Amino acid sequence: MPPDAIKTLIQRLIKSASILCLAVTVWVFQAKAAEPPKTIGEQITMIENRHGGRLGIAALNTATGKRIEYRSTV
Repeated sequence: MPPDAIKTLIQRLIKSASILCLAVTVWVFQAKAAEPPKTIGEQITMIENRHGGRLGIAALNTATGKRIEYRSTV
């Protein structure tokens, strides 16, 4: 086999191995990802845990009058 052919073959093998490693890494991180929180309270708790501290939130939907509260003192 000519030296250029061997060099090309090795380069292709390295590229293929790199792509395979990247695909496996992405797959592993997706598999380890936690299920996203479903409620407002769970989402706020997740933010508090990630950044530290505590949040108090109150939101009012003016069209429906519906209120969302989390650690509010209303």
